[in-house]
Amino acid sequence: MQAMKRRWKLLAVAVVVAVLLVPVLWLYAPRIDESLGLMTGRAMSLVRDHKENGSTIDQLVTAKYHKVRWSAYHRDFLGETYVRCEAVDSTNASVTMVWVVMKTTSWSGIHGRLSTVATAHTVSAYDISPSLYQPGHKLHRSPDFANW
Repeated sequence: MQAMKRRWKLLAVAVVVAVLLVPVLWLYAPRIDESLGLMTGRAMSLVRDHKENGSTIDQLVTAKYHKVRWSAYHRDFLGETYVRCEAVDSTNASVTMVWVVMKTTSWSGIHGRLSTVATAHTVSAYDISPSLYQPGHKLHRSPDFANW
């Protein structure tokens, strides 16, 4: 009898911890991933290694710009990763290119299929990689407003 009460108490504690832990992980998962670089690293590789006219985007950016800096981050959830490239052009003007990499699910009956979609998110990203654009996605002129 005592063992049965103990099991119920442990089960109750486990349920309470799980109920409290899931929202906390949901809120902090994007920041944790940014620190570890799991999904952000994959998204950055996907964009940088994408071939455009026989060259990777990384090669095209490096050939056209200098002081190139790449970063990747999430806004609110893990399913959407922003890849940002900040650089300086030949006139010493700053250029910021942003791509977004999204996880989407397509359903066939009860079976879901997870796929990755990458698209240019700013006009400057489209200019360097027009083949990496999903029709219908809004292109932003300013990277500062591209994430809101």
